Amino acid sequence: MHVGSRSAWPSSAGPGLSSKPNAAPDAPGAITGTGGLIALVYGITRGGEHGWTDGLTLVSFGAAVALLAVFLVLQSRVSEPMMPLRLLKDRNHYGSYATMLCIGAGMFATRHGTAFLIPLAALAVWAQDHLPDKESPTPDGRSTPRC
Repeated sequence: MHVGSRSAWPSSAGPGLSSKPNAAPDAPGAITGTGGLIALVYGITRGGEHGWTDGLTLVSFGAAVALLAVFLVLQSRVSEPMMPLRLLKDRNHYGSYATMLCIGAGMFATRHGTAFLIPLAALAVWAQDHLPDKESPTPDGRSTPRC
């Protein structure tokens, strides 16, 4: 760490960070990784609405598997990867990886997801004093009775 300099950052880059200041961005990795995750999310979303055997759902999952496989191959061959694959080989972090996976899955386990329901519950409990008593205005200025 450079003491007394303009920057308080460590002089060496951490894991996954480029140690070369002018390293070129990994555009093929960014495109395949982002495309693979978008296809995966779209497949999960479409599968819930149209069924898991729907043609477009299956194509989306196939595209996700193909793009993420290409992403992993690209990351294993570039000199400055976006996601160093050695991070997945570290056995000391398996517990933290599994914990974060369970937390992420648990947040969205309900129909609309906990991230959506908790703020609504908080509004229902804490914001009751701030709501009008009997009527709520609509965008056109009319008032409608509130249940």
